[in-house]
Amino acid sequence: MRQRSQTNRVIFHHSLSRDVTVDTIRKWHRAKGWADVGYHYVVRKNGGIEIGRDLSLVGAHCLGRNHDSVGVCITGDFWKYEPTLSQINACNRIYHELCQIYYKTLGIEFHRPEYHKQACPGPKMDRADFTECVRRAIPHNQEWPK
Repeated sequence: MRQRSQTNRVIFHHSLSRDVTVDTIRKWHRAKGWADVGYHYVVRKNGGIEIGRDLSLVGAHCLGRNHDSVGVCITGDFWKYEPTLSQINACNRIYHELCQIYYKTLGIEFHRPEYHKQACPGPKMDRADFTECVRRAIPHNQEWPK
């Protein structure tokens, strides 16, 4: 696995599954022959944040855009259900922590476009609302994920 030389964006995904752990996704990805889980973070339904691939490494989550991005997978199937408020708040915390780590405002992107037949995240996640919520400032007393 290679070190990421720059970080310019955060790419959000959904797991297209039930609420699963990072270890479950790691097993799925290793079964495909990958070295590790492709995502840097996994956000559970209750808002819990699980660490995946080391943040310094290039992910394996979005072909052609891994070299300068951090991958965040939100568990759930957003073809059927909306993400929980706890998940959106967790994504907000991750995003703002990453902006602090890299000393800049990072772009917010999604795995596949809304019009794609396999949109990721699915259409039950309003991308404009999600982006607005993730970009909102965090209260100063907010704890960062460990």
